[in-house]
Amino acid sequence: MNIIFRVLHHFVDFFYPPICLVCGDKINLDYKSAKNPHIVSTEFCCAKCKSRITFVENINKTIIDIIPNYDPDDFAITNAISLFKNTIDPPIINLIYALKYRGYTRIGLEYGQWLGEVLISEKMTDYDYIVPVPIHSARKRERGFNQSDLIAQGINKILKIKIAFDLLKKTKYTFSQTSLSISERLQNLKNIFVFNEKYNVTGKKILLVDDVITTGSTLNNCALVLLENKAQQVDVATLLKA
Repeated sequence: MNIIFRVLHHFVDFFYPPICLVCGDKINLDYKSAKNPHIVSTEFCCAKCKSRITFVENINKTIIDIIPNYDPDDFAITNAISLFKNTIDPPIINLIYALKYRGYTRIGLEYGQWLGEVLISEKMTDYDYIVPVPIHSARKRERGFNQSDLIAQGINKILKIKIAFDLLKKTKYTFSQTSLSISERLQNLKNIFVFNEKYNVTGKKILLVDDVITTGSTLNNCALVLLENKAQQVDVATLLKA
């Protein structure tokens, strides 16, 4: 059966060769390494582009970088880690764009598993819930999915921690915050995340999950809502530190 599977894939690849989502070149897939969790990007980008993906060397860099954006009383995140770091023309940006806007949902699932392994290596596994950062219902209808849900599902495959998909709700449709200052981002996100009162998070430890963290404004606002509802601790895990 395994031989038939491989022959079928090679047949499909001959007529419909996989294309790198970063540079557009043909990808030569290595099915022998398909079970290796650290080869998860092989199906989405070529070896050359994959070699340009950079990782966060210091696991504490994410939290170190975002803390200065806040007054101590306004900062609600205890720990924050990311898998990849931003560079000039980073391939990972193309892959996250393909995930969010071109429907390559497996990127979220597979990179979420990779992130789950990093969480294990950093001993960040003691959580009661994994909570994906919500997107507005209208945006979810437009896109067909929430990319944070997919990343959370990937993490769940590794950590086996319950995902609370509806613990938070986003009540305001917001546009990209890329061009906004930190203060503008904080104001734009004020009071737009609502807690689902069917949950009791008193004394609970929560892992918030998103695709990208920049200033941390979105994730910190979510964390504030959770702490206001008596969560004990809120940590953050993202694919990219931008």
